[in-house]
Amino acid sequence: MATLQFLYRSKKDKGNLTIRFRHSSNIHYRYTTKIVSNKEYWFTKTGKHKNLNNIASSGSSVVKNHKRDLEDIRDKFLMKFTQDFNEGVIISKEWFKEALSEIVTIVIDKSEIEKRQRTKEQKELEIFDKEQNVYKTNLVTSAIQRVIEVEYFDKIDSLRLYSQLMSKIIEYQKVKKVKLRTKDVTQDFINGFYAFLVTYFKHSHATSNKHCKSLTHAIRYQKNAFPNIVEVSHNINNIKYKKLTKSEIREQKDEIVIPLSFDELDLIHNTEVPKKLQDAKKTILFISEVGLRVSDFNKLTDENIKTNKHGVKYWGFWNKKTGYDVVLPINKRILKYIDCYGKPKTTFKENDDVILNKQIKEICEIAGLDEVVKSRKSQSVIVNGRKTRRTISNTYKKYEIITNHSFRRTFATNYVKVIGAYNVRAVTGHKSDEMLYKYINESSINDDQITQMSIRMNENAEMLEQRQKEPQLKIIKNISSQ
Repeated sequence: MATLQFLYRSKKDKGNLTIRFRHSSNIHYRYTTKIVSNKEYWFTKTGKHKNLNNIASSGSSVVKNHKRDLEDIRDKFLMKFTQDFNEGVIISKEWFKEALSEIVTIVIDKSEIEKRQRTKEQKELEIFDKEQNVYKTNLVTSAIQRVIEVEYFDKIDSLRLYSQLMSKIIEYQKVKKVKLRTKDVTQDFINGFYAFLVTYFKHSHATSNKHCKSLTHAIRYQKNAFPNIVEVSHNINNIKYKKLTKSEIREQKDEIVIPLSFDELDLIHNTEVPKKLQDAKKTILFISEVGLRVSDFNKLTDENIKTNKHGVKYWGFWNKKTGYDVVLPINKRILKYIDCYGKPKTTFKENDDVILNKQIKEICEIAGLDEVVKSRKSQSVIVNGRKTRRTISNTYKKYEIITNHSFRRTFATNYVKVIGAYNVRAVTGHKSDEMLYKYINESSINDDQITQMSIRMNENAEMLEQRQKEPQLKIIKNISSQ
């Protein structure tokens, strides 16, 4: 019978728990987790170590919640063990650590989210009590500041976005010599603010629209918090944002989506590169063939290899980010890469984008991918006397604008006509064919569909023409008078 036991081994009052897993006489593993616990929970007055069931179920809510989280970890792990064991998965120490680490992370993340939510509610209440009078002024900057301090105080990307918006509004007020109030944000103002962002700050359509949407959100957020104090425009909930024409959208997409063809991938494969670039070369080829993010690359392990009833081997695992099971057949191109470069593992991590992208460009340049294409590239520019970065549309050599984001698109673009949109989506995680085709900037109606439509329509036309050529028997009825 499989058992999972929690042990407190630290001499301090607070420390990390160790987990011991046993099954039969051959399986006995231990793992020190990142779960922090209190020493007092685990020992009797005589110093005897308690098991999980003996931790007090009564008392403070903190102890109860802690015990419930540990029970959740135990139950989830034993369920996964039973499932994998019955399916013949090798229960190695590596399997134990990986399975347990993933389950612990999920449970701890859940507890952390609940903790943050309570902190958020407490902070919102405090700000409401202390700063209600400030918001009576109905300033746009106050609305943005409230979003920063209350709604998104623990979300780094959103904080950055609204901090940028704040600086844009302050600059707008300085240039226009106005002090914006919440009721000033109307449809007409949004139209003008969009134009200001494009002309004054040289922002793209997407960035300008993003700031406009964030601004109206901040106004609505403050109105909902202080409905009897804040004044807003009557059409604040019906603001429309600038839309590009279909030709403009198509042009922008053509500049952004720069995949590599099978021939170009083979060219990279056959190109000798310095030893320091070997890992980046391997990453280019494998990701273009499997369509995964760099963060999922190291899931292509022997432990995740499965075989279907027809003897076909494939990688199968759950993708945490998309929430979908990923299935990747191990095809001949992948086997070729494994023979040349070894198992699909990489030393690159999620935050190594700058290093990886630099090496990718070097490899593509060495391979001779110097076709001139129209694209966008981040460059240093001067805007209103200040040095900043903007994505500039221009013509570039292909190797200059290839990044690690190009390779998932490469996989989707190359294989959508080979295995179909549905099977590609099983890897990329797109929820619909429409989303996938937008991602690769192609029409959902492909050449094969058009050909089939033409064949069937022509067959119908020929059938109708043939029917008209066939002789028709006319019956004439004579009516004689009586």
